[in-house]
Amino acid sequence: MPETPLTLLLSFCSPSQNVDMSNDTICFPLSSVVFPTTDTMQILVAEYIWDVGIITTGPLQGVLNFQSGFKPQDTDIILTSYPKSGTTWLKALTVTFLERAQNHSSSSSHDEHPLLCDNPHGIVPFLEVDVFLESSSPNLAKFSASPRLFSTHMPLHAMQENLNPSACKIVYVCRNVKDTLISWWFFTCADHLLGYWKRSLEDRTHVLFMRYGEMKTEPRDEINKLADFLGCPFTRQEEENGFVDEVLDLCSLPNLSGLEG
Repeated sequence: MPETPLTLLLSFCSPSQNVDMSNDTICFPLSSVVFPTTDTMQILVAEYIWDVGIITTGPLQGVLNFQSGFKPQDTDIILTSYPKSGTTWLKALTVTFLERAQNHSSSSSHDEHPLLCDNPHGIVPFLEVDVFLESSSPNLAKFSASPRLFSTHMPLHAMQENLNPSACKIVYVCRNVKDTLISWWFFTCADHLLGYWKRSLEDRTHVLFMRYGEMKTEPRDEINKLADFLGCPFTRQEEENGFVDEVLDLCSLPNLSGLEG
């Protein structure tokens, strides 16, 4: 039998765990997985695995640790996406808006701006990779400033129990399915996308759904939408002084090219 992502995951399933194969479906909980000992082994992540594919990617242990230990604050901001869907751009824009709000500066070009010292992934850590990979009780002292800013590729249902009833904000960016297919394995991208889209319709105050294509074709409108959602809208003076153009230039795709997202 040829190896597939599904058979790879099943190979790590505990023999004592009952695997449901009814209705042509293979389903087992994350807790049934027995992890390999090699430090470099990273396997596909999902809250549950179905025969139709894999929900998202990343270290499985980090998701388990997140589910065991993450306690959100109401001021947290979590940037979410399917892999290769505009993550880097969304991180850069959000960092720029929060830097402006926290330092009361209408300039994105000062020498100490975070994006001039580090790339967006160094500034905004992935919860399941950078924060919770090694432990369910990581040292979060460096994230003491409010709002805390995190990112993830986890599907919404993998985080739902942790996030309810928190008032933290979620921003989701989606990309054209064809583009995502070219950039990454395409399994259940649609399921990943629909979970956040439905929640954004139900709770517009706490979940913002953005489209990568519109960010490219209508960047000014989209970054205004993001700034409003984050609670740091542009003032008329900032717009007249060209601050919006500064943000677009700093966070432009050419400037961010070469960074993985």
